[in-house]
Amino acid sequence: MNISIVESDASAMQCKHAFKMLSYEKLAYHYNVNLVNLSEDPHGIENVTAGGHSLKIMVPKTIKEADLKINVPKIKYSIEKIKITCALKNIFGCNPYPKKFKYHHNIYEAIVAINKAMKFDLHI
Repeated sequence: MNISIVESDASAMQCKHAFKMLSYEKLAYHYNVNLVNLSEDPHGIENVTAGGHSLKIMVPKTIKEADLKINVPKIKYSIEKIKITCALKNIFGCNPYPKKFKYHHNIYEAIVAINKAMKFDLHI
């Protein structure tokens, strides 16, 4: 069985630093799982429509080819019109494009589009 913990680079933080800072490196070593920076993973492009907007979404190979995808978000309050983002916004972080702020002008549609392009099996 091949288990991976995934994350992607963001404008403010690169995975290599986040994995170390959050002790994911120790966790991965202890449980013999992979750490995958989705920004460095090969990817394909999915054309997705959400809210009347057509978006090109990068889908990492690791996510596309996984047999089972489990999302473990934390509940946060972060977007003015959306009171609780829960599992949907967490998948936004799987977008391998590091400058995710480019989606902020239509963030609601981007969150929906990314969830359409990257369907997860379980959200805890």
